[in-house]
Amino acid sequence: MSSKLNWPRTRPHFSSPPDYLSLRQTTHLNMSQRQDYIAKVRYQNDLPPPPCPPKLLTTAISDEGDLIDSPKLLTSLFRRENFKNLISIDSLKLDPFKIPGFVDQTDESTIGKLPGFTSAQLHPDDQLLLIDPSMKGAVSTSTGNVSFLRRTQYIAADKGGALGVNNLALNLNMEKLKTKEEKTDPESQLRAVEETFEHATDTLVEGSEFENLRHPVKKHLKAKKVYTFLPDTSMMDQVYMHVKFIGSASIVEDKSKIPLDDPRVVTSLFKPMNVKDVEWVSLFQTGKESAESMKRKIDETATSGGDEEQYDFKHMRDYNMDYIEYPDIFEELAINLDEEKKTAYFLPVSGRVDLKRRRVAPSLEQFIKNEDFTNISLTLREPDTGEAIARDNKRVVYDPMEYAEMDVEELEENPDETPDVEDEQ
Repeated sequence: MSSKLNWPRTRPHFSSPPDYLSLRQTTHLNMSQRQDYIAKVRYQNDLPPPPCPPKLLTTAISDEGDLIDSPKLLTSLFRRENFKNLISIDSLKLDPFKIPGFVDQTDESTIGKLPGFTSAQLHPDDQLLLIDPSMKGAVSTSTGNVSFLRRTQYIAADKGGALGVNNLALNLNMEKLKTKEEKTDPESQLRAVEETFEHATDTLVEGSEFENLRHPVKKHLKAKKVYTFLPDTSMMDQVYMHVKFIGSASIVEDKSKIPLDDPRVVTSLFKPMNVKDVEWVSLFQTGKESAESMKRKIDETATSGGDEEQYDFKHMRDYNMDYIEYPDIFEELAINLDEEKKTAYFLPVSGRVDLKRRRVAPSLEQFIKNEDFTNISLTLREPDTGEAIARDNKRVVYDPMEYAEMDVEELEENPDETPDVEDEQ
């Protein structure tokens, strides 16, 4: 407790003041001044001690005493004071060992009405809870319609078919759970994987009408041909990109003088250029006869002997390049169909290159012309041992059973272990 008083410039003295006082003095001279005093007060009690210790009162409380949860106090006291947190839990105990007579005397009537037993008597203290609010003072003494209050009513016991339906549903759930557990163990998973390989070629048998094949979205579609879908691991040592001509750079079949299946288009070379942070792509093409000879040699599977032929490619035009890298290596696939083997070989496409016609400012034409290539001479040959090992090391990532990883230094120490070199161009 604190108070502020106008006090003279004397030492404060008082008999029974509060604990702390804030004293203010104000004088009206040339200017107002303020001064606060804080005094600590000690109390002194001169009363003698009591002649005897305090008396302890004993209150007789029986086992069934009138406690705060007595039914006589619930009607009026609970309306004035909410003492719900002080009421003890007097409902049926969840632990059956704490229910008298249930374990030692096998008396199941203590937990409620069961088939074969008479109706359980309502507890006298629960009669108060059966008061009808619309009827003043009327208490229902019948307990036939009471399905609560210190006893358990098993509804399924009164209905003959309800218990059977519940047991049937329980058995079905147990069977589903057991089946689910069997499908997750290692033996079931291995068996399921082996079955996929056994039934993978069922639709490839000659004479099959592919009746079991269904489109995942368009259910009305029917399969006409079926191919085995496999990766082309022999060509996965290279990086493949999707090249697209945009705008005026695109090749339109009606307007272009060169058809789309012309060998000069298939054998074209694209060389990326970079000069002083300026990037573009140059297109090189060879003559029609050279392109046909080059395409025929690339398509040959057997090793071709004879002298190595040189192909000259001339600079045609430049393009601006926009490269878009795919986040997933298998987001786009290039598929090659082999009709003889009924197999579709796929290759992952790493990204897309958009080419637009390049327009150079007149002031930079001479600079670009001096930096650009005018001719490229190309010769096709088989890869040597070091190149073959480097390519096999890239293929082993996709097919470790067919290709083995090897080091060039290890090959020099063991020259007899020369890897098989496939036909590469």
